[in-house]
Amino acid sequence: MLRYLFEALYNDGTSLRQSQDDVSSVDPTRSAFFDVDHSKLLHFRLVRQESPVCFYAVDLRDGWFFVNGLPFRMHEYPVTNIRLIFFRRHTHNFNANSDGTPGEETDHRVVYRLGWQGNDYEGKNVQHVMELD
Repeated sequence: MLRYLFEALYNDGTSLRQSQDDVSSVDPTRSAFFDVDHSKLLHFRLVRQESPVCFYAVDLRDGWFFVNGLPFRMHEYPVTNIRLIFFRRHTHNFNANSDGTPGEETDHRVVYRLGWQGNDYEGKNVQHVMELD
């Protein structure tokens, strides 16, 4: 079960919501993220499915972040050409067998990375990302 599901909010008032199945409606061999239309994307958020429900979001117009609706930013100057950064990182830990091969899995951790990259006032690429457990 996915701990967070995404919601993509578009500039035409429409949205896309990920389901627990996490399957693209366009290509069933891909994840639902494949369906996100980045050309229309204004706001992207992750909604925690466990209690208490909470959400983390990024506004791709100005780079502001939100935690349960409370805004904050990690940059001082205006940024242009803002693009979404979003992925899940899986880490698996295993016991080692006596012959050095991987044995039984001891731990599996999934973290979500949400943020953006854009260009600062000098045109340099900048990135700001938060990590969610």
